[in-house]
Amino acid sequence: SNGKADMSGLSRQSVTRECEKLYCEKKIDVNLTLSTIVSALTNYCKTNVKLISISHDIWSSVQGKSFMGVTIHAMDITQIPWKIETLTLACVHHPSPHDAERNLAKIEQVLSDWGIPLEMLMCSTQDTTGNSINVFKKVKTTEIFPCCSHTSQLFVKHTSNDVPVISSTFDAMNTCATKLKGYPKRLQELFRLCREVKIKELAPRKICLPRWNTREQVATRSIDLLPAYRVIQPEIVFDKPDIRRRWIDSLLIVESNVDIMNEFLPLMRTVAQWTQVLTSQQMVTISLVRLMIRRLRNEVANLKRKANAYQRGSAFERTLSVKLQPLHASAEKWIDHYYNDEYYNYGLLRVAEFLDPRTCNCIEDKDELDIVQDFLKLFVSKEASSVPRGKGGAQAVGLAAAIETKTNKSPLEKEIQLYSFLMVSKTESVCNAINPLEFWPGEGSSFPILAGVAARVLPTPPTSASDEQLFSVGGRIVTSARSRLNAHHVNELCCLHQWLLKYDDDMISREATRKADKTAKTDKRFAYLNLRLEINDPEIIESDEDEDDDDD
Repeated sequence: SNGKADMSGLSRQSVTRECEKLYCEKKIDVNLTLSTIVSALTNYCKTNVKLISISHDIWSSVQGKSFMGVTIHAMDITQIPWKIETLTLACVHHPSPHDAERNLAKIEQVLSDWGIPLEMLMCSTQDTTGNSINVFKKVKTTEIFPCCSHTSQLFVKHTSNDVPVISSTFDAMNTCATKLKGYPKRLQELFRLCREVKIKELAPRKICLPRWNTREQVATRSIDLLPAYRVIQPEIVFDKPDIRRRWIDSLLIVESNVDIMNEFLPLMRTVAQWTQVLTSQQMVTISLVRLMIRRLRNEVANLKRKANAYQRGSAFERTLSVKLQPLHASAEKWIDHYYNDEYYNYGLLRVAEFLDPRTCNCIEDKDELDIVQDFLKLFVSKEASSVPRGKGGAQAVGLAAAIETKTNKSPLEKEIQLYSFLMVSKTESVCNAINPLEFWPGEGSSFPILAGVAARVLPTPPTSASDEQLFSVGGRIVTSARSRLNAHHVNELCCLHQWLLKYDDDMISREATRKADKTAKTDKRFAYLNLRLEINDPEIIESDEDEDDDDD
């Protein structure tokens, strides 16, 4: 339903017919939006290639069927300020095997249904598995970017699993949560004990692998509940001896290793906080990826600094230093594996960082600016990157005349120089407060080449969060009670849900309220990310997390 029609009392065939009719109507709206965006970008950027980006992923339903989600990300330059538009194209049935060739064929089929050629794709954001990463390997015109959120979760997972103390502690925390969660009487006793020891009443969390940041959430919740765990009387709460024994053993492991978990938490919280930031679909986030990597590397280095400092402390601190050393070694190993220099220096990330006024000051010397310039040449026409012959053209005036040199420059080089001088003329605090979606519509006439690149690069999503949200919708549609739902109808219902959030006033209003509540909840969980401090001195950032409400 679109929130207006009352379908109670209708037959199954009537409901199906009405949903299919509504799907066709909203698909026309989406197609019109997409066509308008592409047409405006084509005219603005003076090209019809590398205009929009996509994200894609694969999901398995309770039916055992696989579905591929495909989402378009593009800059709507018809609005001022510009707006990053996220449009769901499909959640189509995609039987195994899911090799790179078949995945690309399915994506090409979906894009073809919407009239989008592969050459129009700027970048593809995708899962970090081999088959997904290699999907666009043969498409020379499309950049490939691994999802930052998946990559960060793998970093935390492997860092934890490589350290026996951390791995066993997570298992113990998960066991404690399992023995309480899902048992109403046990939870009632836990809440009573929470009130008794004067801590917030919280339900324990279990590790949920599909959920991003699950380990950080489990560790934080377990440590928060530890005062209540300590006063639980196993012989009263648990009726079976083996369950009591497992509870006592697990709690002992958690108690003995809570010190090392407290040292690991800042790194996990940094990952969780940046995951939250990079999944935003309302702001430019691709330019913040290199900043995130620097922040994570700094947190890993902090582990080593703490281990060295504790060696000179008390007996307790020296014992903690011994525990920290393998944790630092594991974190350093996996940060170098997942966020190595090849990832950090990826051309798309360098270009995005330069074109975002908030982060352009991260470029510290001429050599880095020359590297950015070389990458920018890949996104512009030959005419824009070539040095013109002869001395034709109007004489430069004003700021252009002040910085003009005797050496001939290409139009791209001139714009890079002008843009760099403009950013340098502003204080860093002013630059950090500039919204790139407002800056480029206003300054685009002064930098037409760079503005065209910004309109195509900045909407690139660093994560596949939009597809994960689509699959969450699919999980609520395809339940055990509706396990025989036709795959064609699953696609229609999933897409229809996402489209109604954009084109139905009632659902837009409800979604705005939901997002406001979620934002407020996130603000309670994490300290506000101060971008200015992150850019200038990452070491002074402090997290001030409060307990979040349980949302399982």
